Amino acid sequence: MNSLSDKEKIAAMKEKFESLRNKRDAKENSSLLTREKLLSLIADVKKSKTSDKKVPRDYWLLQHYDVLEVQGVEKLKVPVTNATPDVMFYCSSDSLIDILYETHLFIGHGGRDRMI
Repeated sequence: MNSLSDKEKIAAMKEKFESLRNKRDAKENSSLLTREKLLSLIADVKKSKTSDKKVPRDYWLLQHYDVLEVQGVEKLKVPVTNATPDVMFYCSSDSLIDILYETHLFIGHGGRDRMI
């Protein structure tokens, strides 16, 4: 019996995840952010912050998003409020599998409950 190497297992897992993600990304109201959409939101939030004459969308963007530079990289984040005091970042859907896999390894291959 020929077992798959760890690299092959990871590649197969990523391929399956990508196919499921692509189906979800195709929906117009998907909550997943493509890299292009994430970069566009970062640019829009930065523009809204510096705009002298704000339109309703500027206020909406600033209420829902903020931009923080971390080690020279601009990241989109949830604004910190009393209700959400933790710093939470948005990530693009194409980097999601890597983040989930690294977290899975970091917590010692924990199951669903430990991942949550």
